[in-house]
Amino acid sequence: MARTTGWLLVLLLAMTGLGPARAAPDEKGIPANIIGALRMGGVNLAFHWYDVAKFRANGFDDELPLIKAAGGGHVRLAISMDAIEDGTSGNLRGDRWNALRAFVEKARSHGLVTIIDIHNTGQKAPDGTWTHDYMYRIVDPEMQTRHLTLLGQIAERVYAEIDRNWVVIGPANEPLAYAWYAYQDRLMPVIRAKCPDCVVLAMAIKWQIVEETIARLTPRQRAWWDDRFIVDVHLYSPLALTHCNFPGQPNNCPGKTWPGIYNENLPTGGVLNGEWNKAALERALKPLWSWAAENRVFVHFSEIGTAASLDDGPRGAYLEDLVSILQANGTGWSCWEWYLNFGIKGAPRTKAACLQGPKTARPAEPTK
Repeated sequence: MARTTGWLLVLLLAMTGLGPARAAPDEKGIPANIIGALRMGGVNLAFHWYDVAKFRANGFDDELPLIKAAGGGHVRLAISMDAIEDGTSGNLRGDRWNALRAFVEKARSHGLVTIIDIHNTGQKAPDGTWTHDYMYRIVDPEMQTRHLTLLGQIAERVYAEIDRNWVVIGPANEPLAYAWYAYQDRLMPVIRAKCPDCVVLAMAIKWQIVEETIARLTPRQRAWWDDRFIVDVHLYSPLALTHCNFPGQPNNCPGKTWPGIYNENLPTGGVLNGEWNKAALERALKPLWSWAAENRVFVHFSEIGTAASLDDGPRGAYLEDLVSILQANGTGWSCWEWYLNFGIKGAPRTKAACLQGPKTARPAEPTK
């Protein structure tokens, strides 16, 4: 999950006054079934595949029909490298691949597309806790070799064994190091060579925030970019609302409202004071739509959401506003997450907001 505020969004956009996008993003290479599933909204599934110590291959099986019944079009399965890697060899572990393939088929049987999300490298901080850098050590040549080998094998097996109308490959999550860009230039051609028609997510660093995506992700300058790559963005602004409670931190959620006054620290110094509301979110995202149109790319927000400790009223109101903006601009989204510390399962208004995608965009039912 994101660890940043998206701090400069409102300030920057208030000054730019950019006009509406002049052209629609390019979707011609992405299967209609996947586009429809992403635009319906979906949820992240953690942590049965996310933390190898808690691995349960079938842990989400009973949740899939509930997600579909709530209106979802897809799930993003958060996976730790060490949950599917054979030791530290970089090779795909056979039994875990079979379990992953079975999951994708179960999701498909319920009409859900799966985003295979390699969410972390399995590395922890020296004190034994999860690092805030999910792609920890991805700058190391040894880790790059392992990751590159693993993703190549996943892509190869997807191509050989799974209907690509029902799966998206997310090779990484929230990389932080600038070295990610050069590594991504090595990684994506390998994935594409192994799976010529896979839909694949590409991303910027710094928790995949909007500003970094616009500033440094240059899709049409990349030799490997084709019309089956999707730009993956995360948004948790304002952080004081969305992360008002988090494991290991005090619960600051009581009394939080949407709209509300939230102060965000700026790296340039000072504090951004003011009311965050739907209009602020619209201003914050406006440059992204122009950038996407100019680069003719499809954008997916694979993480939006709020802490589960926040009351269902403000949670739902915030996500209703945000999702309506994403819908209006034709993008997709996945809420973090289904039933744990950011869970939406037990919050009726929040769940409806996350999974209120246009019903006309529903993916085709699977073939019997």
